[in-house]
Amino acid sequence: MSILAASASFTRPGTRLVENIAGSRVAEIASHNTIYMIGTGTLGAFHIPTQVISVEDFINQFGASLSEPSIRTLFREFKNANVFFVRSAIADIAELTITGTTAGTLSLTINTFPVSIVVGAGATATTIAQDLMNAINTTTATAAVSTAFSTSDPTRIRLVSDVPGQTLTIVESSAILTVLDFAPVTPSITDFIIAIDRAFDSADQWAQGFLVSPEGFQNFASAPDRLALGNRMELLCRSEGFDWMALVDNHGAVTTQAQLNTDSSQYVSALGHLAYFAPYLITLEDQIIPASAIVAASACRKYSVEGFQEPIGGTRYKLSSVKDVVVRYVNQQQDVLNPIGVNLIRNLRNKGICIWGMRTRSSDANYRFIHTRIIMNVVNGSLRDAFDIYPFSSIDGIGILLHRIEETAYSVGIRLWLGRALFGGTPDQAFRVLCNFDNNTSSTLETGIAILQFYCAPVPGLERLLIATYRVKIGEVEAAATGII
Repeated sequence: MSILAASASFTRPGTRLVENIAGSRVAEIASHNTIYMIGTGTLGAFHIPTQVISVEDFINQFGASLSEPSIRTLFREFKNANVFFVRSAIADIAELTITGTTAGTLSLTINTFPVSIVVGAGATATTIAQDLMNAINTTTATAAVSTAFSTSDPTRIRLVSDVPGQTLTIVESSAILTVLDFAPVTPSITDFIIAIDRAFDSADQWAQGFLVSPEGFQNFASAPDRLALGNRMELLCRSEGFDWMALVDNHGAVTTQAQLNTDSSQYVSALGHLAYFAPYLITLEDQIIPASAIVAASACRKYSVEGFQEPIGGTRYKLSSVKDVVVRYVNQQQDVLNPIGVNLIRNLRNKGICIWGMRTRSSDANYRFIHTRIIMNVVNGSLRDAFDIYPFSSIDGIGILLHRIEETAYSVGIRLWLGRALFGGTPDQAFRVLCNFDNNTSSTLETGIAILQFYCAPVPGLERLLIATYRVKIGEVEAAATGII
């Protein structure tokens, strides 16, 4: 409350003190040190991100899991990793087939909830299946427990349980309908995608970090299945309110240079929210695991020491928690694979097992490198949470509120610059903030909208170092180096 505003309600003689906050807000810089993993387990809640602090804690909460080797190696690589695991449900599946076209009422119950349609004269098996699918999905009770999907056979319907862990019990009372219960024991790609959809909501303000699913990429042999999983991960990571980084893996059978070229090329991320890694790794227990989880752990370990602005990988952060790579690639192969965005893990002689790639799956040079995407994630996350005190404020005609907003954004920029995340010898070279009457016209302000523009230059990363040597005559070294000769 301003002094003038307070005076309007201050009518008695005496003194009144009004305390308030003046000036811009000092905003917190977002972090990017959390790892989210999608997988399966025999215990634990479905579709709820649950923090695990060790391998023992993971086993206690989720029981036997195909993700356990990746979790074990992750914590070996970075003991203090901040990990949330999402257990995917295995949805019960049934298939309904229309076997006739007899007119009358077709009825069935799904988990005791009735659904029926009227089959008219002249109906075909295809139209009956379509009508039944629509009835299942629009009947309130049945739609709450299951979803019906069309299949490649127009006379068949795929029915999938919507309730994690629930078995579908279907009773048919029609001679033209047969039911086949699949009762799957392993998750489908749909199960993993549903887990991602239901586990994360931007309103929950999850900390920024890496999204991985090593179990998914290892166990889905179908390239379209893996692509669907990767695309859904990338979509979540670039969605408003997230700004995460998805790390995807090759499949174990994808090993040759040509196969990696083909497999990686299907993943596209315009703004660089997805990166592709190969090959698989051999753990200390001689288990074979994808690379994504240990890459995320290594990145978070490096960030904890040097900051999020640093590119992942390198010889100073070699992978000490694995014995070897499954496939050893050579320089000639990486000469081809690196430019197309295949990040290799390599066992380098006298150096160790190292992450030897830092590229995203973006074709845009502005988002070519992973650390650039991480820096922009942190910029976006820091700004997203910095202004929640300003909505529902009046915009004064002399620009005080706009100036406070601008100063708050400037405080974010200056801290990022001082932290070496933005490139420039001075703050003005590294970033620029605009929130004034130049970019906020009266027509925009009348709609209740104010515009803040934040321009920044992320620091470049060193991927390749070129060294030139020159043979000069005795006594001419200085002259040659300064270009006199």
